[in-house]
Order: sequence, then C-alpha cells, then structure tokens
Amino acid sequence: MFDVGSLEILLIAVLGLVILGPQRLPNALRTGFTWYNKAKNTMAEVSTKIEKELELGEVKDTLNQQVKVPTKISSAPLINKGTSK
Repeated sequence: MFDVGSLEILLIAVLGLVILGPQRLPNALRTGFTWYNKAKNTMAEVSTKIEKELELGEVKDTLNQQVKVPTKISSAPLINKGTSK
C-alpha cells in the first residue's frame, strides 16, 4: 500500500518518541496499526467485490453474445396451411 523504507520508519519512530514521549508511544503505535489493518482489510474487501462484479459482467456479456435474442420480428406472412377458407 505504502512504499516506506527502513530509514523512513526509523525517522517516524524517532519523531513519535520525541513528540509523544515513551509513555504514550506504545498506545499510539497500537492505534495506528489498528487503523492501518482496518484500511488494508477494507481495501481488500472492496477489491474483491469489484473483481466479482467484473466477473459477473463478463459472464453476462458472454451469455449475451452466445444467445442472441431476435429483437425484430420477421416480416414474412404467416400461412396457415391446414385451414383455408
């Protein structure tokens, strides 16, 4: 999701320690990782739902291509051979 290297993580950890202090840093990290995991799980769910919808659309398109329903009625006259008046 994010392309963060080891130096960036170290910088964030040092800034967090300086800003929050050693007492509040563990709780802040726990909360941050919880938010990150929720966001990651939500993105995975959305991605899965989109993939399923696209697959359904592809199946529908395939069915429509294979089964062509005539939309225009033929203009040939109907002849009833057995009953002539």
